[in-house]
Amino acid sequence: MPSLKNGFLFIFLFLSLSGFCKDGKTIYYNEDFFITKKETAAYYIIIDPEAQKDRIYKYYYISGELYWKGEKSYVDFKMPENDINEGLCISYYKNGNKEEEINFMHNKKNGEYIAYYENGNKKYEEEYLHSKIEGFSKSYYENGKIKDKRYFEEGVHVGTDTSWYDTGELGGTRFYRDGKKHGEELKWHRNGKLKEKGSYKNDKAEGKHYTYYDNDSLKSLVHYYNGKLDGTVMTWWETGKVKRNDRFEDDSLMEGKCYDIKGNEIAHFDYKIMPEFPGGEGKLMVFISHNIKYPVSALENEIQGKVVVAFIVDQNGKLKDISLYKSLYPSTDKEAIRVVKLLPAWTPGKLDGELVDVSYHLPIRFTLH
Repeated sequence: MPSLKNGFLFIFLFLSLSGFCKDGKTIYYNEDFFITKKETAAYYIIIDPEAQKDRIYKYYYISGELYWKGEKSYVDFKMPENDINEGLCISYYKNGNKEEEINFMHNKKNGEYIAYYENGNKKYEEEYLHSKIEGFSKSYYENGKIKDKRYFEEGVHVGTDTSWYDTGELGGTRFYRDGKKHGEELKWHRNGKLKEKGSYKNDKAEGKHYTYYDNDSLKSLVHYYNGKLDGTVMTWWETGKVKRNDRFEDDSLMEGKCYDIKGNEIAHFDYKIMPEFPGGEGKLMVFISHNIKYPVSALENEIQGKVVVAFIVDQNGKLKDISLYKSLYPSTDKEAIRVVKLLPAWTPGKLDGELVDVSYHLPIRFTLH
């Protein structure tokens, strides 16, 4: 069964500035890497021209552990967002394990990129060429098992995408063309039985889509046209009895009936319900506008435009797999991700009365006024 339709919301941000202070040869930064006092600092750097003449700089956690080290061809101690990184740069967790290894060429990712979990296992593994992903991109579960493998050409998602369960069983395959899902998608249960089967055209569900219980019995048959429900939507209980018989036209319900597990007709309920932020989209807009900060480097360079953050609202309403879907500028990308990670739990989505994980894309617009 394809994921529910992505929700979209535009947030407009306005100009903001913040001050700074420094203490001798030690500069202190807060969590967002704005200069602050020692008492409110999360990180610091010791300015030592002699030690830094080879262009290698080191930042530390306020508790003294190494946080980041790497080469810089340009340094702005007041606004580290303006720094230009070169070569291999490494960040660390407080326990001393690596968090990220990134290769730069004039502040653009170029070469191998590896992210790690705090336990030392790999989280992501990618190759970049002039800031664009090139070749295979792999992600891993915290236990070290591979999670998915994708392929990119000049930053565009193409070819077969394969995913696995955290215990190693094959989870699914799908095909991408020009960055969009195109062709057949297959998913399997952990026991190897077919779970879902359906086709896509330019990222939109098309034709008949099937789902199955892990005993091979049919769970649903849904008709799509151009990404919208169009035609019959039939679902079954695991016993084989009909659960739903709906008819849609252009995503609108024309008629339908629902049944209990014994076959008795019951009050009709919606086939799909999107997850919702507490209080609705208006409250989501307010939350983001109150918590986001326009990055100073983006202000100085007059950067404005849209960042799109992708995430999944799980069956408990919690956000997971938060990632960048569309980039604008390094500091705006980072800020958008930071704020999305602050979002509280949502009311989860439902499909045929069952709580489900739902993919969501949240556009955030940075606008100068």
